[in-house]
Parts: sequence; structure tokens; C-alpha cells
Amino acid sequence: MRPKLNHSKMKALPQALLAALIMTPMAFAQAQTPTAQKVEKIEVTGSNIKRVDAETSAPIQIITAEDLRKSGFTTISEALRNLPIANAGSLNDLATSGSFAVGASFISLRGLGASATLVLLNGRRLANYGFANGGQTQSVNLDTIPFSAIERIEILKDGASAIYGSEAIAGVINVILRKDYVGAQATGSYSINSDSEYKTWRGSITYGLGDLARDRYNVMVNLDHFERERTKFSDSFPFLQRPEYQQLFGTGTGFSSFAFPGNYRRIAGTNTAVIPAGGLAAPRCTPIIGAATGCVYNQFAEFDIVPKGKRDTVFAKGTWDIRENLSAFAEASFSKNNTEFQSAPSLLGETNTSWFNINTLAFNTINLTFAPGNPNNPYPFPVGFRHRFVELGNTRTVVDTEAKRVVVGLKGVSGSWDWEVGALHMTSNTTAQYYGRLRASVLRPLIANGGYNFINPSANSAATLAAVSPAPINVGDSQMQIFDAKGSTELMQMSGGALALATGFEYRSEKLNTSPGDLFKTADIVGFGATSASGDRNVTSMYAELSVPFLKNVESQLAIRRDKFSDYGTSTTPKFGIKWKLTPELAFRATTAKGFRAPSLPEISKSFSAGFYNNLVDSRRCPTTGLPADCQASVPVLFGANPGVQPEKSSSGTVGAIWDATKDLSFTYDLYRIRRTNEIGLLDPEFLIANEQRYPGIITRGPVDVAGIPGPLISFQSRYFNLGETTVRGMDFSAKYNMNLGESGKLRWAVDANYVTSYRNSANVGEEAVEYNGTYNQPKIRGTASVSWTYQDWIVTPSVSYTGKFLSIFTPYGSCQSAGFIDYACTVRSTTYQNITVQNESIKNLTLSLNIRNIANNKPALDINQPTRQFNTTFENPYGLYMTASATYKFK
Repeated sequence: MRPKLNHSKMKALPQALLAALIMTPMAFAQAQTPTAQKVEKIEVTGSNIKRVDAETSAPIQIITAEDLRKSGFTTISEALRNLPIANAGSLNDLATSGSFAVGASFISLRGLGASATLVLLNGRRLANYGFANGGQTQSVNLDTIPFSAIERIEILKDGASAIYGSEAIAGVINVILRKDYVGAQATGSYSINSDSEYKTWRGSITYGLGDLARDRYNVMVNLDHFERERTKFSDSFPFLQRPEYQQLFGTGTGFSSFAFPGNYRRIAGTNTAVIPAGGLAAPRCTPIIGAATGCVYNQFAEFDIVPKGKRDTVFAKGTWDIRENLSAFAEASFSKNNTEFQSAPSLLGETNTSWFNINTLAFNTINLTFAPGNPNNPYPFPVGFRHRFVELGNTRTVVDTEAKRVVVGLKGVSGSWDWEVGALHMTSNTTAQYYGRLRASVLRPLIANGGYNFINPSANSAATLAAVSPAPINVGDSQMQIFDAKGSTELMQMSGGALALATGFEYRSEKLNTSPGDLFKTADIVGFGATSASGDRNVTSMYAELSVPFLKNVESQLAIRRDKFSDYGTSTTPKFGIKWKLTPELAFRATTAKGFRAPSLPEISKSFSAGFYNNLVDSRRCPTTGLPADCQASVPVLFGANPGVQPEKSSSGTVGAIWDATKDLSFTYDLYRIRRTNEIGLLDPEFLIANEQRYPGIITRGPVDVAGIPGPLISFQSRYFNLGETTVRGMDFSAKYNMNLGESGKLRWAVDANYVTSYRNSANVGEEAVEYNGTYNQPKIRGTASVSWTYQDWIVTPSVSYTGKFLSIFTPYGSCQSAGFIDYACTVRSTTYQNITVQNESIKNLTLSLNIRNIANNKPALDINQPTRQFNTTFENPYGLYMTASATYKFK
């Protein structure tokens, strides 16, 4: 169905993007018939048949290595998240710091989640990250891909399960590395913002030996090192904390009554005359701000706004022409990533800290209260205490990932067939170690008998501190082996050209083992649940594709694939695409396809996860009580696998046009629609609260404490189900213009934009779909524009990126509770960033460049759903004006 465009909303595009379109000097363009050129056939992402024209029936965007250099981005995650079609579900290692998939980066197209976006490396799959995102879905960690070895990235903006199988619902990201290289090249870069913060370094060396045409072999090796300095929240405090944030949360934001050594607190019904309502500072605890009796701790002082990171990657590829029409190839890569997240020390107080114990199916609790006679209690009555465990050091999470990948194969020509066979083996091993956390079984008796000195923590022995705070580990291992074979041939000549056929076979095995440490399994670490998943399966696939040129100016693609999974069964997916060149300059194209996502191993195999729903609004209590516990609730949840779950299915379609107005001016315009059904997931918690009577047994509440309304939320218990569906509609637009300025050089304009017209989701089978477009992390408009001026040895490229506004509420069932500050609290405003890159090659073999992002030093939009960082980690960063200087030297 053709989306109905709201032209008034299109005016929300920033002036910079509109100006880029208006500036396109069509008045200077003269219509010309492109000169015919002989072009070698190439293989394009989305098809196994080589072709002359890179523009297929499906929309494709290509990012070259030169584009990456001009962008100033230092990671592939940054580059892909800047795409206009990237939306909700795209995460970097900053955003995953508190998630199940800690330390990884993922990409999501069309807002359908990383699990609906297939990521390939040189056309083949990658092993998934060892920790499942959300404890549920598996995705590829982008940080394991060798950034400096990238030749180009091809983004297929269409469903392609008929070509590639599972996950290719929203699109395909195919990262293509250099195939061969002769010589040596070294590159170094350094990045820093205008306040000398957020420092990163990158260095790479590429060496290639052997000319294929002359020597019949080539061996290339690339070494890449990336390092990012830790930046604390307090270092960026003046930049990030703005008046509207203080207006919402108070000027004392960041200061906590969980202090060091701590504050004595009242216990209900006792000591009201001795201990004030605001608490009473313990000895050695000096009030800092705004507290007449108690003392406070700046919990943001050691909080990482950007974590420390280090990545090392080695990539090697060799090609050997054995004889004419027969060659062998091999690829090997190894990456080692280390990320360290740091935050404030652990804390405990007089009220219960609760977390779910999967062994007892009950809650573990711990609090800090002292009976009379306890050495930590100077009073003759029971008291509570709020303590920050500074003596244990800051809480830290250290994540180490090693990824290994080897591909070997043969390719050649036999008769009329081009063929290729290959074998792949890849592993991804991740360890997450947690420092500064509390062990409940050791701490409870020490609290009760006074064996732990809270008043003078330095008096505790090293052995006691080590026992209270061990360093537990979670481990996630993922493996993949693939054997594949494919071939293509021309069957016959038709009126429009050759009828071409491609067919292939693939066998794939997958394994996953996510194992929590013993202390997590027994729920002995305060506040931490456990996540465990183990399983394996085999997948056998067969596919075929036809390129049928019905007429000289009409070509079509017909594809079908059958995937047989050892755990759930078989999926068969077809695709049809057509491209009609109405004139040499104007072509129309359309596709229709079926797609699927197989249940991930955590969804269908043996797995369980314990976690929390945060910032929940209990719609049955909040309007009456107005309490934070009901309006911003944090509620434990236990969820796990369902062996009976079935694949998600999709149907997608695109309709578009390609207009090469002149040899230098071109436009593309595509409408798209993706409908995903049978979605695997948990029922939305706020939907469950609003419809609690219809889903008994999932929500547990405490006793009724206010007449006429249910008791407070206690927990959720659920498993994965095939639930509702999502339908997303929108349009993509791009424009490119090249202008020859004669002696003044050349100009190249480029504009890319995405406009989402609808994003409808139903929470369960048979439920009416509800419009989510414009809710949290679902901006309706994203776009980029640039103009590149090449003059002699100089290239100057100013650019702009835009992300539209969206609401702070996660679902249409949610509501905004900050009515007095609706402009700040209920909407994450739109952002526009201006950038510029200057590149110079006046020195032989040396390329120097300077990239400045966010020239205006704009602050990121305030996001109240990120109260610690204050900005949206999906679309924003805290850098402000950010500079990257780089140099590349080619050795001859």
C-alpha cells in the first residue's frame, strides 16, 4: 500500500537539508545521453548473479572507504548509526553498559531491531555475540570487524531472506574488506573535543605482496589498533548538566544520601526525636551541599560517561590463481576487544534491596539496619543506615571479547558456470567480570553481628573486604561453521538479454553457551539476576535465483530459498523484483518478498534470564498515589525460552524510481513497507498493567495498601511467545550532483533522507495495532547532506546530519508525568549537527586530513530516560565540538 505523505510534516526537515537540495544547480545541468561504456560485471549485495548495473530492482546504498575517511568516524558503529535508515535498536558499547549484551555494538534498520538486520562480512555470515541482547536475541557485534580494512559497505534497504536466509527482514549490511593490495600503508588518527576530553587513538598498517595479474598471487595483511580514553561524567558536568535538567530533577542532581561513611536513618515508628527526617550524618561524614544534618556523596564523580576501550584486529587475505579459471582464497581475522565501564561504589540502605532468585523463585533481600548493641549503632533503639562502599572502590565491569574467523575456498569457471565453494569457522568468546559488587551471604551476618565496621571502613581487614566483594564472572561463547557452494550461468538469450540462473547450497551449524558464574547462579550478588543460555542447531539451505530480461528495458529477479532448521522446522521464502527503464535516464523499480527470523537459541533452547523493568508507570496506582515507586517503578522480571516458539515472518515491498537527469545529476526515491508477524517477545509490561485481568499469573502484586486500587507491583514472570506484529512504512530519498568548475575544481552534492510515515505495533495476536511512530527512539525523520569540493590537492567536505524529535514515552500506553515541564521532559528534541573535513595530498604519498564534527558545539538533546547521562545513546554523543586529525602514508 502506498504510504500517504504528510507534506506539512516534511517541512520539519532542517534548513540545512533543504538548502542542500535547493543548492543543487539544476539550472546548470544540461540533459545529456550518457556515453556507453564497457563495464565489467559485478556482484551486488542482494543477488548472486553478476550484473553490469549496480542499481538493481532493490534500493542499495554504498559507503566507500573514502566516505568513511571524510566522515571522521572512528568506528563502524558510529558510521552505521549515522545512516538515515538506522533507528531504534541501534546500540554502541556505551549504550549496552548496563544491558545483558554488555560491551557490544549492534545496528538496527527501520527500527525493527538488530535481530532483523543481517550483517555479513565479504558476503558471508558472522558468529553472533556471546551474550544475547536483552537476554533474548542474538546479533553480530560490529566492534569485531576490522575498520581500517574496509573497502566499502553495501546496505541493502530491502528484505532478502530469499537470498541470505534468516534475519534479513529489514535489510542487509554487507561489509566488504580489501580483496588485494600491493605495497605498504600506515595510518594514524587522534581525536579530541574542544575541552580536551573524549580522546581516542587509531593506528593501522596494511601490507600487500604479489600482483595477481603478474605473479598470480596476492597476500595482504592489515593490523588495526583502537584506543579510547575513559571520560568521567564529572569531567563533562558543566557541558551536560543544563538548567532544564536541574529544573526537572533539582540542583542537587548527582548527590546522594547514600554517603561515605554514611547517614543514620529513621526506622518507621522509632527515634523520631533523635534522628531528623533527612537523616543524621555518621562520624567522619561531612555534609557537602544542602544538607543541614545528613551528608551526601557525589555519585557522578566516578561515573563513566564514555568507558575506556581498546581494540586490536588482525586481518589477512591470500589469493592464488592456480591456473586459468581456477583460484584459491583464504581469509583469517582475529580481534581482541577490551571495554571497562566504571561507576560509583555500591550502596545499601535501610530499605530492602530486592532481586530475583531463579533457584527459589523468590526474592533475595538485604538491608542495612542495626539493632541496639550493634557496634555500628550508638543508640539504644534500632536504626537504619545508608552507606556508600567507597572502601571497595568504584564498581567496574571489564568485558573482554576475542573473535576468530577463518574462511577458505575455491572459485573458478567450468564451461558456462561461474562457481565458488567455501568453508567458514568463527568463534566469539566474551568474558564479563564485575568488581566492587556485594556478596549477600557474606554481608548479611556481618551486618547483624557488627563484624563489618561501617563507621570506620578502613578498619576492615583486606580479607573481609575481599570476602564481601569478590569479582564474579559471566562467560558467553558463540560458534559458527559454514560450508557453502554456489554457481551461476546464462541459460539462454532472450529479447532483453541473457536469462541467468544462480543456485546454491549452504550447511551451517550454530552453538551458544552463555554461562553465569556460580555467584550469579545462586543469586548471591546483591541486585544481580542471572542469564543462562545453551543450545546448538544445524541449518541446511538451498536457493535459486533467476534474472529474466523480458524486454530490452525490463529485467526481473525471481528468487526462492528453503532453510531447514534442526530445532523448529522449515522456512521457504520467495522474492520478486522488477526494474523497468522507461528511458535511458528514467527507471522504475519494485520488489515484493517474504522473510523470516528463526528463533534465536536463547528463545528456543534452554535459557532463562532475570532482570528488571525500569521506569514503569503503574497506571492502576500512579494516578492515585503519585509515588515514585508507582510512577517510576523498578520491578524484577524472570523470563525464559519456549521450545514451541515459531519463526517470525515478514512480507515486504518497495516501489521506487531512479532518475539520472543528466550524466552528473541523479535522484532515487523509494517507498517501502515491511510487515513482521508472529513476533517473538514478552508482553509489554505497561500493556500488561493496563490489561492485567486478561493475563493472569504474569504480574505479582503486594497486599492492597490503598483502598480501591491494587497492591504495589512485586514481579513479572513470563516466557517468550509469538505475539503480535509490526508494520512500518516510509520513504527513502537520495540526490547526487557532480559539477565541474574547470580550473576551480569539482563539486559533489549528496543528500540522503528517510521519512517514516507509520510504525504500527500490536502487542498480541488479534490485538489492534497502535501507532508507535514518534514514540521513544522512533524519530520520524533522519537525514544527511554534504557537498565535497575537490581542488588540486585539497578536498573540503562540509556536511550536516539531522535527527527529528520524538516523545519520551516508550509506548502509546505510557504517559508523561512531568506535566509542568512538558517541553523538556516529554519530548527529546530534534538535533542538527554541522561538520567539515579538510583533506590534503600536496606531499607525495602522504594524505593529511582534519575532521571537525558538531562545529557549533551543540549540546545533545536532553533525554530524561537517561538520567545519568542525560542524552540519548542511540542517536547522540556527549562530545560537543569534536576534532579528528589523521595521516596516511603510502610506502612505495
